[in-house]
Amino acid sequence: MLRSLTPFLVLAIAATSPAQWVDKTPANPLQTPGPRVSPAMCWDAAHGYILMCGGMPSPFTSSSPNETWTWNGTTWTRKMTSTPWPQWNWDHPSFAAMAFHAPTNQAVLCWGAGIFVWNGTDWLQHPNQLPIPTIPITGNYVNVAMAYDPVSTQLVLFVGTLWQNQSSTNYPLGYTFTFDGVSWIRRQTGLTPWPAQYPTMAFDPVANRLVLGTHGTTGAAFFEWTGTNWQQRLPAGAPAAAGVFATDTAQNRLVMFDGDLALQPGHTWTLANGTLQSIATPLEPGRRFGAAMAYDPVRQRTVLFGGSTNWVQGQSYSNSYLGDTWEFALPAGASFTPYGTGCLGSHGVPAVAASLGSLPRVGQPFSTVVTGLPLQGLSFMFLGLSNTAYGPTPLPLSLGFLGAPGCSVLASGDDLGLVTNVLGTGVWQWNVPNAPGASFYVQAFAFDAAANPLGITTSNGGHGVIGF
Repeated sequence: MLRSLTPFLVLAIAATSPAQWVDKTPANPLQTPGPRVSPAMCWDAAHGYILMCGGMPSPFTSSSPNETWTWNGTTWTRKMTSTPWPQWNWDHPSFAAMAFHAPTNQAVLCWGAGIFVWNGTDWLQHPNQLPIPTIPITGNYVNVAMAYDPVSTQLVLFVGTLWQNQSSTNYPLGYTFTFDGVSWIRRQTGLTPWPAQYPTMAFDPVANRLVLGTHGTTGAAFFEWTGTNWQQRLPAGAPAAAGVFATDTAQNRLVMFDGDLALQPGHTWTLANGTLQSIATPLEPGRRFGAAMAYDPVRQRTVLFGGSTNWVQGQSYSNSYLGDTWEFALPAGASFTPYGTGCLGSHGVPAVAASLGSLPRVGQPFSTVVTGLPLQGLSFMFLGLSNTAYGPTPLPLSLGFLGAPGCSVLASGDDLGLVTNVLGTGVWQWNVPNAPGASFYVQAFAFDAAANPLGITTSNGGHGVIGF
């Protein structure tokens, strides 16, 4: 009797997933930014590095909020700037946002309500600044997020609240601005994204829209920018807080590290077209909120820095601030490649291939078709983790010594599944586990009494790589 596809093999495949975080924190604390919450970060395509500025630093370090740093994959470099920054407040670390504006080839920084551009050496104040509302009172913009929209070739800036230092008052805004490289325009939207605490924004290449994620008392909220308005998305299984995300342009996914401070692991996600997918990784950064994230398209790595392990703001909790640097790489996309050859049976040579339009994508059923099977009779599929060894036995293993000349075992049979055979054409389906980048191997076998003394024919093998 054949076994069903067991969860044990699924767990084994998931354990081989190369999707992983790498701790890149420099060993020398003098060569890395100090712990801080909500710094602004983006990829600076004009200068070829990750650029980071601002953030509320821990008072237990010598860091200051006006520091500018660059990251090249191995080294943080402090840039000594002379920019006079606007006033900011300890109770509101989320006061800066940064994005790269491709048409003008420059990184743009929103700090409070000030707008600055980076020339590679210093921040220069942009001649056109953001308008500041005077009702109910003037102040600085906080809870801000900004990203480049390649559809409109504009920057989109979301401003959640206005903070007035003198009155210690936080006023809800939910404003949306666009920037064409010259002027800022406030957009009147039918829907105002809310809640608006610690927003994050990036472009979703699958939906072809900017995505805004926020966190508030009711949990995470997600919105998409249509070019004129916001539309709310309600992805299933969303975490308690959106955290931060950046666009992995190699795999066309948003990579998200959530802001949920729950102790359990599993804070890494992908987001595409309104669908969230939790990503199993053998190692990931510790839980946090208020981190910074950007994607390096040259090295194809998502970079995460800093944040805090405590939701309560203010200096008394700054010992929970983080100054670690992590990088994450999504593995290559889903694929299925045939290899080897089958052996002649009563109805031809069995051959396994992916069904039309089917690939082993995370969380979806993957289907294969097997041709050349005998017109009737039992057929089954080997599913395994190797094409070089089956237990202690090296592969490929010729079955000629058993009476099946030309037939070979090409994949380890760590688990078996039935192939539905209809007049010589079989179908086998498998629910793909959450293990992006992991490999598996399949091979079909058929009982075929007329084929050879052993009464078995084999197909070629198939090498699958789990992806998105």
